[in-house]
Amino acid sequence: VCGLGLLTGSRAWRLISMALFAASLPGLAYVGHRLHGVGLQATTPHLFFDRIWNVPHVLIAVLLAGSGVLVLFSITQLAIWWAREGE
Repeated sequence: VCGLGLLTGSRAWRLISMALFAASLPGLAYVGHRLHGVGLQATTPHLFFDRIWNVPHVLIAVLLAGSGVLVLFSITQLAIWWAREGE
């Protein structure tokens, strides 16, 4: 939804997007902390369609770290875009 709003070029959508991205960082950190507390060597059973698969915690940690990097990159790009428009 934020991506579609950003296509309009509205300053309000940039502010909303930055706020949502910034609000997602503590959630990602919390899930990463909980995952680290359980242990990265363990697995968690997940039901996908009709089968139960054991998903390693390392894979979940890598996906969380990648999501965090993408969110930080998005916040940086929005801030640069915002600064250039103010000139």
